[in-house]
Amino acid sequence: LLEGDWIADVVGLSGATARCVFVQPAGGGPRIELLEYRNPAGAPLDGASRPHAVGLRHIALEVDDLDAVAVRLADAGVPRISDPVAVPFQLVGGIRKRLFYSLDPDGVIVEFCAHERVEPD
Repeated sequence: LLEGDWIADVVGLSGATARCVFVQPAGGGPRIELLEYRNPAGAPLDGASRPHAVGLRHIALEVDDLDAVAVRLADAGVPRISDPVAVPFQLVGGIRKRLFYSLDPDGVIVEFCAHERVEPD
């Protein structure tokens, strides 16, 4: 739990408290910090979950088995915007990409994707 004057000073919110978790690959690499503010409570913004809304709208996470993740999220009742879809062209380096969008508990779009290296067209 993040609490105390130091966090209130950092975020500019008097009495701020938040839960914090870090997501990082084993052995190091990029780290994602996820915060859930407990105090003060935030308010959802109308339309913020739409892909074309202004601001940071989604985060993408690469997974090994896209279909298994889609099933696991569906079984857990997590809202999904689409089923897995294949991008109709190769990305740089001969990469084929499949993905789907889902929503986190705050309505932020989470893209789950899988990349497969293939021979370039």
